[in-house]
Amino acid sequence: MVVLQPEDRVPPWLVDERHGLEVMRQLDDGWCAALDRGTFRCGIYEQRPQACRDFATGSRECRTERRENGIPEESPTGWAPTESAS
Repeated sequence: MVVLQPEDRVPPWLVDERHGLEVMRQLDDGWCAALDRGTFRCGIYEQRPQACRDFATGSRECRTERRENGIPEESPTGWAPTESAS
């Protein structure tokens, strides 16, 4: 669950409320509603919340999440971990 901060400016249709907090909307299967499932890219990249900005593509945390969710470390778009992602 991605909790939104007051300075985050995501489109209203992607915002839900849980436990009194504004959060990014998730689909029934738990995936973020902004994620393009064909490319695994954010559909609102320029407007993504700070929590998503802080979660660097290719970081150890990113690779762990990908592995635990059955997403190959190289996506169909050719993304692969960088040297700085150790």
